[in-house]
Amino acid sequence: LILKDTFLSTELDERLRLAVAKGNKLTVYLTLDDLDELAGAVAFESNHCDDRRIRQKWERIFREVDTVLMTFTDSEDEAC
Repeated sequence: LILKDTFLSTELDERLRLAVAKGNKLTVYLTLDDLDELAGAVAFESNHCDDRRIRQKWERIFREVDTVLMTFTDSEDEAC
């Protein structure tokens, strides 16, 4: 869904294509900038999707990406 329907930088697209599957989970190595770009792209798709079922998938993906992003950005704020 992400690779098919979002507009991502070439670098992020390539990183996502290198994801490693473990069971039903994917491991992807991303920078905080990558996560921020991904969150923005997913939020855009969610906000502009007319199909309720697809929008719910986008929203679930956004929550997961945002949780990871907030985990790391909150940690940095506490260190300052």
